[in-house]
Amino acid sequence: KSDPACNAVLGDLMQWLETNKAALGPTEDNKIEVELMALQIFKRADDEDRAGNATKNTAVAFRACSIIMEVCQTFGEMPP
Repeated sequence: KSDPACNAVLGDLMQWLETNKAALGPTEDNKIEVELMALQIFKRADDEDRAGNATKNTAVAFRACSIIMEVCQTFGEMPP
C-alpha cells in the first residue's frame, strides 16, 4: 500500500540524489554526503519531536533516516 507521507520523503530524497548525482563520484566523500543527509533528516525529525510537533511525517523521517544509515553501514565503519 502506498503511503503519501513516505512517498513525499522518498520523492525529496530522489530529487536530492538526482540533483547531486553529477557531483557524486565513487569516493569516500559520497559516503560522508549520504551520512550527512541522513543526519540532517534525523535532526529535523528530532527537533519536531522534541518541540511536541511530531506527526506521521516525523515518524516517516525517522524511518527513512534509519534505512539510510543501514545502507551506509554496507560501505564500512562509520566515523564517530
